[in-house]
Amino acid sequence: MAHETPLQDLYEEITCPVCLEYYVDPMTPRCGHSLCRSCVARLYGQPRKAFPCPQCRVLVPPRGLRLNRHLANIVECARGLQMERGEKGTHVIWPACPRHQKPLLLFCRNDETLICMVCNWAMEHRGHWVLPIDEVASEYQDKFEALQQSLEKKRTTAIERKLAEEEKKQTFLTQIKLEKDEITSVFKEMQKFIKAKERLWLDQLGEMEKETEKIWEENITSLTKEIGRLSTLISEMAKKRQQPPIRLLQDIGSTLKRYQEGLLRQVVELSPRPEKRLRSYSQKRPVLLKAMENFEEFLEETFPKGKCHGSVNGKGNFSGRF
Repeated sequence: MAHETPLQDLYEEITCPVCLEYYVDPMTPRCGHSLCRSCVARLYGQPRKAFPCPQCRVLVPPRGLRLNRHLANIVECARGLQMERGEKGTHVIWPACPRHQKPLLLFCRNDETLICMVCNWAMEHRGHWVLPIDEVASEYQDKFEALQQSLEKKRTTAIERKLAEEEKKQTFLTQIKLEKDEITSVFKEMQKFIKAKERLWLDQLGEMEKETEKIWEENITSLTKEIGRLSTLISEMAKKRQQPPIRLLQDIGSTLKRYQEGLLRQVVELSPRPEKRLRSYSQKRPVLLKAMENFEEFLEETFPKGKCHGSVNGKGNFSGRF
């Protein structure tokens, strides 16, 4: 008979019909009913001939009893549940089997699903590896822990990559600024007719600077999203691990698959950076310096009376004025 809550059904299922207490060493004959080992001894002593089952009156052979270890394990789980409720004063909602309206106390490893006692006896689970949920919950908790650790390592790697990208960005932008300063110092003392060349060069470097900003911001944004995604998975997994075993194991197959897919997801691809283009500009600067040196020699030869004062030093800087 179904009761108001699955727990009441559970307690009825694990109560001996003879002593009306929880089963102790439950013995089960072929008819499927159970009773305590001590109740068998009290009613029938050491039976040498068939005796009637106290519930259905079917004759049970003297050697037709066997210890029901599954039922004994379920009794222990129920005792622990009752103690937990008594200590914490909480109400545990134990879900019932949608087919049989019995408490889901067992876990089928073959199908990775929760089942009730009636499901365990059904043809679809016959021969399957079935265990009480408390015996298998710790194993899946360990799996979640391993997955969480892997995700945490992946998040740490992503954070390190983000920091490295930020550092490279700042270094590269500093190099661009230094290059701009060097170019500015070279062109600063030249006549107005080369000002257009200077502006063209600086404009190109400025465009590269904007492009660099955009590329690194996109890379950092991608890594930030990846870190957020991993953090969300880790947070969900941490909460999942703290759930009661019955909630932990509900839909365990699809849950594990989703977290494993999150772990196997491809690493974020970063956009290429324009280092080669900057190097090409850096390589052109010595050519310009050589041209300026040649120009200085030309000025010295053309204006021997010192109309041009100053020179280009080894760093590409002009000293003096025209």
